[in-house]
Amino acid sequence: MLGEVNSVTAQQEAAALFRASLSLFEKWGVTDEQAAMLLGMELRVYRRWKGQGAASVLPSVMLDC
Repeated sequence: MLGEVNSVTAQQEAAALFRASLSLFEKWGVTDEQAAMLLGMELRVYRRWKGQGAASVLPSVMLDC
């Protein structure tokens, strides 16, 4: 049970980080290429991440770290 709670909390925190990152990148004028580089992702992965939202991509990209 505790593992499930921690997993949900981690997913919620990762989703919040996702939204904050996209917001900051937009405010700072960061290009997709630059954002992908900053996050250590391939450009196509970053664009999929950005286009589909946190729920569809975060578990495989962010939470496996």
